[in-house]
Amino acid sequence: MTFKLTSLLFITLSTIAIASTFCLATNDDQRLLIQPNIWTELDPNDPRVVDIAKYAVKEATKRAKGVRVFKYVKVNQASVMHFDEYDNTYDLLVEATEMKSRVTQEYMAFPAETLDKITRKPIKRYLLSFNPTS
Repeated sequence: MTFKLTSLLFITLSTIAIASTFCLATNDDQRLLIQPNIWTELDPNDPRVVDIAKYAVKEATKRAKGVRVFKYVKVNQASVMHFDEYDNTYDLLVEATEMKSRVTQEYMAFPAETLDKITRKPIKRYLLSFNPTS
């Protein structure tokens, strides 16, 4: 009786171990493309990075309700965190000019976007924060 129970337990655990190995092997390709919760450096001149940075500057101007108007200059540093395949949060060091004072300085911008599952184009964007670095 003990021998049968031990054998059954061994077979069950072996089956689970083999099945989980196959599951991990099939998911390795997806893990290489999207690494969740890890900041990944991006090229500041990439058109997608520039687009999301311009969105952040425009949204910061909109939130200031006419008190401050920002003009995009360039992205100095960029990274992204993928929360899943369709949700990204960006960490951008954006250079922008405050138009009333004509002062250009760096701002830390944290815009986020949700991508369409089919076209992979942004369907929803929002700005988490936009603050001067100094």
